[in-house]
Amino acid sequence: MPSNEPKSVIVEFEDGSTRKVDYGKLSRVARTELWRLGNFPMPLEQRYVVLRWKNGWKEVMAVAGACSDPFKYYILQRIEEHGRLGIERPGTYPAVKIIWRLPAEVEQMTITDGEESRTYTLSKTEDVRVEGGKTETQYKLEKTDSNPVAEIIERLQQVLKEQGMDGADVLAKSHTEKLEIYERLRRGVDIKAHEKQEDVLAFIDLLLRKVAGARKKGAKGEDTI
Repeated sequence: MPSNEPKSVIVEFEDGSTRKVDYGKLSRVARTELWRLGNFPMPLEQRYVVLRWKNGWKEVMAVAGACSDPFKYYILQRIEEHGRLGIERPGTYPAVKIIWRLPAEVEQMTITDGEESRTYTLSKTEDVRVEGGKTETQYKLEKTDSNPVAEIIERLQQVLKEQGMDGADVLAKSHTEKLEIYERLRRGVDIKAHEKQEDVLAFIDLLLRKVAGARKKGAKGEDTI
C-alpha cells in the first residue's frame, strides 16, 4: 500500500546545532504527538483488531505490526470484570490487550492490516479457574470465513457516495480537514475507538487508502475490491 512516510526529523537546538532522528525509530506516542501538531502523517499501525459485540457494537484497537493471530481470550473477575486478549508475536512475547467494556458480550474479533483479515468467533468454555480471590473464565477462539472489514469498507464507500466525496480527494486534504471528515466517516460506518480516538481515525485512513487504491486499479481496467 503506497504511503508518504517521513524519513527523518531534524531537531534544532538553541546554539544552532541540529540532530537528525530516524522517523521510523520514533515511538508511536512521539509520532502521534507530531501528527497532532499537523503536517505529519497519521501514525498508521500495521495491524488493527476489530471487536464486535453481540448487539452489533464495534470498536477498533491498534496493535503492533508484529502481531499475528489471537490465541487466547479469557475473562478475569476480581472486584470488577475485564477480558484479556492474547495475540501472538512471532519471535517475542505475546501482546496482551485489555477489554473493559462488557467482556462477556464480545462475540467476534478480526485482526487486519487492511489487505489481509482473519476473523475469530468467541465461545465460552467450561474451563473456569478460581485462585487467590480471582476467577478466570476461558473462551474458545474459532476461525471463521466472516469478513467484517470488507463490510466496513462497503459501508465506507456508501457513506463517501452519500456525502459526495471521493477517497483520494479526502486523502489529499489538509490535516485539519481530514480529521473533521474522518470523524464524519467514522460515525457513518458506526465504529468506535476501543481506547484511543487516533486508533479509529488511523483505521479510517487505512481503509480510505484501500478504497482509493481500488478505484485507481479499476480505472486501469484491473480488478477492484
